[in-house]
Amino acid sequence: MWWTKLITVFTHLFLVDLLLNDGLIPKEGRRITLSVYLSHPGDNKLPSATDAKTEVLISAICVSGKTKWDMLDIAIKRSFKEYVLRIDPSTNLGLNGESVLCYNLGEVIRSKEHDLPELLPCGYLVGDSTNITVTLKGRSS
Repeated sequence: MWWTKLITVFTHLFLVDLLLNDGLIPKEGRRITLSVYLSHPGDNKLPSATDAKTEVLISAICVSGKTKWDMLDIAIKRSFKEYVLRIDPSTNLGLNGESVLCYNLGEVIRSKEHDLPELLPCGYLVGDSTNITVTLKGRSS
C-alpha cells in the first residue's frame, strides 16, 4: 500500500515533535503510546503478537482515572486525524478520524460494535500495558 510506506517514512519526523512537546502531558495519569496497526486493504483482522513489526507509533496520550471511554474514543480519533494531517496536509492520505475501525487497550477491543467495557480505560492499563493499537477500516468497511 502506498500510504503504508508514507506513514513509515514520516514517523520519525513526528516522533521528534512528540518528544519536544513532552511537557504537555499532564502529571496525573499514565502516558500511553498510540500506534496504528498496518494491515492489507480490506483486511479487518485484529493484530496479534506476531504483527508487532506492522505497527507505527503516531502519538502519546494521557489516560487517568477520570478518563471515560467516550473521551478516549475522541482523543484517539483526534490524534490519528492530526497525524495524517501532518504527513499529508493536502489530502490526509484519504483518511480521517472515522477511518478507525477499533483499538486495543490491554485485553479490551473497543469499537462501535462492542458493548461498553466493564471498567474505565485506566482499569485495563495494568502491568506493562502502555500502548493502544488502532486498527483502520478496510476499503470495504
